[in-house]
Amino acid sequence: CVRFTPQPPWTMEVSTSSSMSVFAMAAACPKLTNINLLNGEGVGPSAIQALGTHCPDLVVVNLQRVRGATQGVQALCRGCPKLQTLVLSVCTLLDDDLAACTTLPALQVLDLNSVRGPGFKAYRQLGSSKTLQRLELNGLKLPPKQMLNVCTAIAQGCLELVYLGLNNSSASAACTNFVTEALPDCTLSTMHCIL
Repeated sequence: CVRFTPQPPWTMEVSTSSSMSVFAMAAACPKLTNINLLNGEGVGPSAIQALGTHCPDLVVVNLQRVRGATQGVQALCRGCPKLQTLVLSVCTLLDDDLAACTTLPALQVLDLNSVRGPGFKAYRQLGSSKTLQRLELNGLKLPPKQMLNVCTAIAQGCLELVYLGLNNSSASAACTNFVTEALPDCTLSTMHCIL
């Protein structure tokens, strides 16, 4: 199923996609600004790379549950500098994928709920995302010292942050207290955290 808005903002919503359909859309719609690949389990990294190559005006990308996000995210971030919202929840990613996200100059919303793969150092790099306003890390499980280190980096680096989701994560009371003190205007969601 494909739904396309034929006028700005150029939006495409796709369910049960394949790599071939994403390739075709990317090549045919270079002015695309929003794409929502709903459960695109058949979408491979080269299809995500095609979005980065052919659709430089992308502002909103939802890759939730897309199996091919690994490695494709890096090319997407290099090719789409206007990206403001990136949803990667329930994806498997590499450390380099998260590092690529931190290079996006306009990124405001990053959803990493229940992401698998990246290590502690990659999450700590999120603190270099100066334009980030909303960060979803729900389900992130790290050892207590590492989680505190990640929260510290985010609180010290993401000064525009107004929402941090840590639901069902391993965030400790020390971690949440530090974020609350460092970013008093930030809403911190911590339901079911291990405190």
